[in-house]
Amino acid sequence: MGLRITQLGWEPDVALCSDAVRATETWERLGLDAPVTFHRAPYHVGLPVLRQHLGQLDPEIGTALVVGHNPGWEQAVEQLTGTWHRLTTCNVALLEGRGTSWVEALDGRWTVEDILRPRPPRSSYS
Repeated sequence: MGLRITQLGWEPDVALCSDAVRATETWERLGLDAPVTFHRAPYHVGLPVLRQHLGQLDPEIGTALVVGHNPGWEQAVEQLTGTWHRLTTCNVALLEGRGTSWVEALDGRWTVEDILRPRPPRSSYS
């Protein structure tokens, strides 16, 4: 998934990751080269948590990656975009928001640019 993120030009400038074992393992497997901050809060993320953490980012930061787990991610995407998307294991929602600051962007409507889903494993029987 990290390679696909990079190929699409969405490599993050910064990352915020839950400090839970599964989330930190996910971050490590992504293989992205962004400065990362580990916090307890993003595990069951919601829009208030995103506002709390992303709202503090420098407006010069263009792309941020947040790593956590459901429940909460589908609701946060819906609250930001106005549309519901099913997010399962290792899905990546690429969202775009606009504003002169992260606070302003998080108060506005975002668009879903893409939902990345891992390819199913190839069967040894095919």
